[in-house]
Amino acid sequence: MEPPGTEPFSVGHEGEILRLGNLFNKVNDDGFFDAVPVQPKLLAAAVHVIGGSDFRLFSLNTRGSPPGLGEQALHTDHGPNPGALETPPRYSGINSVLMLSPFTEQNGSTRMVSGWHRTGDTQEALADPSAPHPDEQRMLGPAGTVVVFSVHLLHSGTRNDSEHTRSCIHTSFMRRDRPQQVNQREAAAPQTIARLLRTAKGRATMAVMGMQDEDDPCLRDDYVINDRPDSEAPRL
Repeated sequence: MEPPGTEPFSVGHEGEILRLGNLFNKVNDDGFFDAVPVQPKLLAAAVHVIGGSDFRLFSLNTRGSPPGLGEQALHTDHGPNPGALETPPRYSGINSVLMLSPFTEQNGSTRMVSGWHRTGDTQEALADPSAPHPDEQRMLGPAGTVVVFSVHLLHSGTRNDSEHTRSCIHTSFMRRDRPQQVNQREAAAPQTIARLLRTAKGRATMAVMGMQDEDDPCLRDDYVINDRPDSEAPRL
């Protein structure tokens, strides 16, 4: 794999080149992405925001924004959320960004509208989602940084004015009563299942991705998530 920020940025044995737009469902890759959805701190963040362990992988995608591109209108990753106004508030899920390149003011880093997830609204409440927002902030950090945010937070990519592609991995988790972007149980290739069944961590990955029944005792308890409210991280 080439260092972040170089051209082109290639991953995996097939050498996919990250371009603008998402490469969906990296679960069926050659194992390069297996560790991402079961990273303990990421799962712990999902437990904290969602309010328990009754969730599964919603999506695992890569995104690369080449120079001159990447600008988006502000949007949320989920519909209206009346639960945000409840006490305590209820949220449907989280998204996360693993920065494979540095996120800077110049290379199209994500803008976020702080506190929007507490309103219950989507971008439909904006007069012009493409315009700057008075409360927007930039998501900045060196390569290797992970940022976790609510799927109800207003955000968007911005134009990459640098000379290099800005690359990242998006991992999102949703409550189990929400449909997945890709039904992992149906989409998983036989070789993917065989690879994941070889290890305890692989079986944990299958449970978190919703590939098997969540009440299967060999996939819960010891491998996935500690349901205790004071849990700092899942037991993997």
